[in-house]
Amino acid sequence: MKNWLLILFLLLPINVFAGNGSQQLFGEWNTVVINGKFAKDSPWIYSVEFSERNSQEKDGNGFDFTQFVNYSGVGYRFTPNHQILTGFWYQYTQPPYSGKIVQELNSWQQYDFNDTYSFGKIITRTRLEERNNISQANANGPSVRFRQRLKYEYPFTKEWSGIASEEIFFNLNSVNWGPTQGFDQNRVFVGAGYKFDDIVKTEFGYMNQYVNRNLKSDFIDHQLSLNLFVNVPD
Repeated sequence: MKNWLLILFLLLPINVFAGNGSQQLFGEWNTVVINGKFAKDSPWIYSVEFSERNSQEKDGNGFDFTQFVNYSGVGYRFTPNHQILTGFWYQYTQPPYSGKIVQELNSWQQYDFNDTYSFGKIITRTRLEERNNISQANANGPSVRFRQRLKYEYPFTKEWSGIASEEIFFNLNSVNWGPTQGFDQNRVFVGAGYKFDDIVKTEFGYMNQYVNRNLKSDFIDHQLSLNLFVNVPD
């Protein structure tokens, strides 16, 4: 329990105090992730993710649709602790997340690691993304982005767990449609998980997203994050 609380105290200040004076946004993210195997006992796996994101500025009226993201990929599980995936993803973004409507058709590659220790479960995700703006005719992409996530789960009971995670993003190059080389954003999540059975589980809580917008004002996004995970049975 002490280890779990220590991680919370280390993660929370990173975003809460990083953007004093930045634009403040409030909203909710709803995500469904479906994972499975192509055949029983097969090391070949697939993953599909859908995320709807709604946001508003401080003192705004209600939540407005802001972003939709869809990831689809296939991979190979070397062991229960190590796997790789690759695939494509589509992203639609509109204000206030962007100055105008932007659509992206992108590719991604990912390595996942997880292991359970006496103090809880550690999960890491290392991802490389190649982003292409298909809304702008003169876009000189792709923008290459590196993401690293560290996630910690502490079991309270068989069904309930406490969860803390942090993910940092870096742009590896600059393009004329927005992304600039260097630090891009940071996401911190604190919440709880509930396991219905071996197939379905959910995670919900507070997510703080700090986004570096370079020449424009940065923004901090305060989100209610709702996630549903489905592991398709063999």
